[in-house]
Amino acid sequence: MKIMPVANYNTYETSTQTNTINKSHNINNLVLNAVPIKNLNNSKTMVSFGCIDPNTIANPILANGKKFSQLFDGQALKMFKKLGIGILDCEDGLMTITRYMSVNSIDGSVKPKDFAINENGLFKFIKKIKEGAEFKFSNLTSLGNVKWIGKNADFRGSQVADLGNLEYIGGCAYFGESKITQLGKLKDIGLDVNFRHSQITDLGDLEHIGLNARFGQSEIADLGKLRSIGGKADFRHSKVTNLGNLEYIGRRIFLGSPNAELLAQMREKGFIR
Repeated sequence: MKIMPVANYNTYETSTQTNTINKSHNINNLVLNAVPIKNLNNSKTMVSFGCIDPNTIANPILANGKKFSQLFDGQALKMFKKLGIGILDCEDGLMTITRYMSVNSIDGSVKPKDFAINENGLFKFIKKIKEGAEFKFSNLTSLGNVKWIGKNADFRGSQVADLGNLEYIGGCAYFGESKITQLGKLKDIGLDVNFRHSQITDLGDLEHIGLNARFGQSEIADLGKLRSIGGKADFRHSKVTNLGNLEYIGRRIFLGSPNAELLAQMREKGFIR
């Protein structure tokens, strides 16, 4: 039975009996099974033209018992100020931050590489990124304890090879020309995903793509646990031969000149006649 379309890709709950979406549920709780971020909408952190007022940055005690200002001999705090990153919350020693940009958005002259920081060590103390994340000019190789990125996640041209504990991306995901080969624990991508020119071969735990998915010119052959694509599905020039658990495509399907295996499965699942 096909999954019914979801009006809002950020809310759903799956019934194991009917295999249809039958109740609205907050995806933050559904995916992470965790307490929602506190007072995000009431945060006093001031963001303006890519900069943050240094006086509003919190100084929480982290999981290692140190204050954030002590982390990496104060270099982490200095980097956050320069890159316009704010701390919104800290629970169980793990922070929620506003965003993570690997370059200052004003003139591009400030990058994490300019600071004496082990970014992999830093990401052990981050659990959520409220807005977007971009890693091109970063030395980061693993997302560590980060479970949730609220908006776009851009891994193009980055050193990131391991998504760590990441389970949710709220916006678009960009993997082209990255070192990532598998999606690991990632379950949901809220908007578009383009696998073109990526090295990804294993979609891991990925179950839902909110809007469009492009598989052409990628190494993906098996869709694995993926159950739904809310928008268009583009298989032109792709290597996909196994649709796996796919049950729903919300809009148009682009096949080009598909291989026999893909064509047979498309018919078997009722996507084409």
